[in-house]
Amino acid sequence: MEDAMKTSKILAIGLIVSATAAACSSSQRALSTAERPLTGIKQASGLDLQKIESNYLTCLSSGNSGVVESALGQLIYLRVAFPKGDLRETETRLLDLATRGRTLAIRQRAYVAMRVFADPEAFKKSIEAKHVTSDEILADLMQRFER
Repeated sequence: MEDAMKTSKILAIGLIVSATAAACSSSQRALSTAERPLTGIKQASGLDLQKIESNYLTCLSSGNSGVVESALGQLIYLRVAFPKGDLRETETRLLDLATRGRTLAIRQRAYVAMRVFADPEAFKKSIEAKHVTSDEILADLMQRFER
């Protein structure tokens, strides 16, 4: 009886995963064929970089320091992924946070993000070579800049 229950659960989970994968792949195909502007350039990925930037700018304006710090880490990945993307508003906000951020951690992270924004290609290999969190990448980059 217990084995039958386990088998039923495994089958149910398998069906859910299969259905989700099928639904996602068909919607991904639709997204990948859609032509949406990405700072004036049509991208096959279907990403709207301006909307993504707007969302991160909202996070950078949060009253929660953890949200701001997390967004700063994720912005590093975004810049490395889209080195030529137009993220001028984010760059302006990074400068503001690096000089007037609420906490030392925010100011440090903003400074590191500014360095990556200035030359994303210089950091591409070090970020792609590791499968780590944004906190680990930021800590690694901060150590590198202190030397």
